[in-house]
Amino acid sequence: DHAEGPSVLKVFLLQDPSFSIDPYRDQVIQIRDLLWNAYNCCPFRRVYVTSRCVILSRPFQKYTLYDRLSTRPFLTDIEKRWIAYHLFKALAQCEYAEVCHGDLKTQNILVSSYNWIQITDFASFKPASIPSDDPSYFTFFFDTSLRLSCYLAPERFCASQELNLHPTLPGEFMDVSKGLTHAMDIFSLGCVLVELFTEGQCPFTYELLVKYKYVRKYSSLLFPPIFDHFLYDYINAFRPKYVQASISLEEPQTSESVDSDDVIAKFV
Repeated sequence: DHAEGPSVLKVFLLQDPSFSIDPYRDQVIQIRDLLWNAYNCCPFRRVYVTSRCVILSRPFQKYTLYDRLSTRPFLTDIEKRWIAYHLFKALAQCEYAEVCHGDLKTQNILVSSYNWIQITDFASFKPASIPSDDPSYFTFFFDTSLRLSCYLAPERFCASQELNLHPTLPGEFMDVSKGLTHAMDIFSLGCVLVELFTEGQCPFTYELLVKYKYVRKYSSLLFPPIFDHFLYDYINAFRPKYVQASISLEEPQTSESVDSDDVIAKFV
């Protein structure tokens, strides 16, 4: 417990003495300062650096959205819509602060006892692009829970030869999160909403998203069957004004009749 209440600590061991942690620490602190008044965001609050490790600290919440989906009493339909509304507001706050999350998934969404939502564990130290032909990078950075779910935007996958994954000089700083966009976070949010409204079913795996990346013209054939259920039963609740990757989340959109295929195109 901390003086301000229970905290979650994430510990990163320093394997290479020449590795410079300062730029990464500064990024975490900058995100904290930019999101200080964002009431649907919970960035890391403190960074502790020792000679052997780095410790990131943030306030504790008992449940993540992943936990809450499998905990009784189960969420009602109106509660799910309330959560979805807060998730849109969270990304709007991030966009206003010019902060990208980079790893939005149900495990990184905190749920209070009264269903107040905060997104957390901003991934400024995780790569914006990973190999599409080497799943070990995805597992190491984005699937430590081994759920096999993958909510990264398809444009984040590249062939290994196109990526610079290691510094050329000892101690060189690599801004690995450079290239993240708000549109990428919106894709991840669409995946979270599918999981939310389909009782915890995972919409995408690493393999399926890589296929979607490289077989784009056949992409409609690659969507799992749960997408149909999600679209036709629930998407109308958000149809009037929400997500389109190329516009601001803070700007309401006029809506007349919107085809369900157009709506999923806005998610992905």
